[in-house]
Amino acid sequence: MEDERLVEWINPIYLDVGVVSDIRERFEDESEIELQDFLLEEKYDQVVKALRDSSLHWQTIGPANKRHYERACPDTTQAVLRELSDILKSTSMFKLLRTLTGLDLADTPLTAEEDDKVEDEQEEERPSPVNPRCRSEIRRWRHGSYTLVHDTDPEKAEYALDAMLFCGCEGWNSDQWGGFTSYLANEEDEELLSVHPLANSLALVYRDMDTLKFVKHVNYRSVNDSASSHTGQGFCDFHNVYYE
Repeated sequence: MEDERLVEWINPIYLDVGVVSDIRERFEDESEIELQDFLLEEKYDQVVKALRDSSLHWQTIGPANKRHYERACPDTTQAVLRELSDILKSTSMFKLLRTLTGLDLADTPLTAEEDDKVEDEQEEERPSPVNPRCRSEIRRWRHGSYTLVHDTDPEKAEYALDAMLFCGCEGWNSDQWGGFTSYLANEEDEELLSVHPLANSLALVYRDMDTLKFVKHVNYRSVNDSASSHTGQGFCDFHNVYYE
């Protein structure tokens, strides 16, 4: 049943054996890849519409010395958003990612709320009762949003595959406005990689425990007169972190 859902949602090119083999070879060489037009166009349009619906509520995520962005409240998400979130955490998706990347990913999901609990316990130096294998959230980035590198980031504890599916960022100028994800080598200023939001693109990045990341502050230019009405609302991503 879950395999059928992948067929209903994902561009068939990424389910083709030959294409998958090429993607895996490139990923094994570079540890990152961007899969453009990842969702079927009809499904992508439905997702963007639901993300911009006024019935969807957003929770501001902090604290300010670590991050400032918005997370979709699960109890207000429309069915199409819940379905996509479920697919990205499904056993079939884990299998697809293993095939695309060659990574031996576990398949136990962790909700965003459980992830917050894990981080709190790490900061208080208490052992965590949860062994996270996948974290998932829907994030919104707009004027004032950012994340910072910090010592208590639980993502530094393990090797991980970051997956960011960008939505609603047509016309977004990340070079001028911010909102891109920057990867850095620990204790160095050298940028290893920057991932810029691209509509309906799934960015996959494998990182080790010496790799740090942050999202560049979204500045005032994103809401100035040259920005269109929809870019002024920011953009969203389905953010999943998969652990080996």
